[in-house]
Amino acid sequence: MVLFTVFSKAGGDFDRADIPSIKILTDTLSEFATFSGLKVNPAMSQIILSRCSRQRNSFGLRARRIFAYQISRRSENAGTKDENFPLARTIGRGTSKGSMDQICKPKAEGGLGMRSLVIMNQALILKQMWRILQNDGSSIWVDWIQRYRLRHSTLWIFNRTTGSWCWKKMIKLRPILQRGVNYKVGDGSSFSLWQDVWHERGPLCLSYPRGIEVTGLSLSSTLSSVLQRNQWCWLAATDSDIAEIVSLLPPMNPSTTDTICWRSNSGKFTLNSAILLIQPPSPHAHWQGLLQGQFKISRHGFILWLAILESFPPWKTMVPRTENGCVLCGGQFKGIMRASKRLRGTHLVNAALRATLAALVYHIWAERNSRKFTATSSSAELISNRVLEDIRMRIMAADVPPSLQTRSLYRIWKLAWH
Repeated sequence: MVLFTVFSKAGGDFDRADIPSIKILTDTLSEFATFSGLKVNPAMSQIILSRCSRQRNSFGLRARRIFAYQISRRSENAGTKDENFPLARTIGRGTSKGSMDQICKPKAEGGLGMRSLVIMNQALILKQMWRILQNDGSSIWVDWIQRYRLRHSTLWIFNRTTGSWCWKKMIKLRPILQRGVNYKVGDGSSFSLWQDVWHERGPLCLSYPRGIEVTGLSLSSTLSSVLQRNQWCWLAATDSDIAEIVSLLPPMNPSTTDTICWRSNSGKFTLNSAILLIQPPSPHAHWQGLLQGQFKISRHGFILWLAILESFPPWKTMVPRTENGCVLCGGQFKGIMRASKRLRGTHLVNAALRATLAALVYHIWAERNSRKFTATSSSAELISNRVLEDIRMRIMAADVPPSLQTRSLYRIWKLAWH
């Protein structure tokens, strides 16, 4: 299902909805159909036109006109939405071939190496929260937060509902921030006894609310209140909570000052360490080498990636078989992972073989689409020629230095050496 929304004079050449712009869109769809075997179904597609002349409907699809004011006007009920956008009832209700979580994983973990905007945004927010904890006087914004937002409180126990939407979203990331910070206790003069997360249980005023009354220490007390002669000096463990607090006391170094460090090798905050804190690394994908190499073709590698993740129908249904084997080549089915065992290594010949595997999977997928959706088929010989032609063109376009590997590669693929 495809939904086209075309606006005229919307403020740019990209969406002017004139004849050249429409032609670019139709040519792009035609090129996509050539690559994938998937064509636009006129019965399942619709154009929504606004401020366009009627002669510009050259798609050959159903066209629906709406007024410009309806675009910016908020629909008051579901009936209005269904009337103006009838395809909205079905858009987004199908299943996707790959999830964004999988796409945004590093390549070594089986993803495509793309950055998640959600995770990146959270990492940048953690950076601002880290600056609030440092409070080194280098930022006017941090000084304003300390003076007018937090006042006599700390970031860890601030629970007031007032504030902007951005501030409320920032506060919700405190559990993640707590896993990344490391309070190193020194002389105890800088850390709050009840409000900071120097203890494993977090802020003691939240995990042990009766502590202020039991110990007689005020909310503004510092850690130095329970330090005497360079040792911890708590009350007698007559309370079970105090006994647990005492048993989990962190190490201290009274000869130094209190410091807040980030849990990393350098002790400094970095965006990469924050991203790893939000999204812990996954196990290494042993098959990710199939997608690498000098001769990889992006669209081929993407389809191979989907096939490895089993996002497509099983090969037994994707490529029909008869009693003699596959309908394309007559051979017996062998899994991708079984074939990949012989394609490892950095040799140029192996890199070309990995690219061949990706091209083969891609063209089988395109042939399946053609047979299912357009009722057209190609012979196994024609499909093989397409695969070989793609790889030959990619090898000739690659910038490989003259060497014995290059000579062997050109000889195997029957290319002229120059």
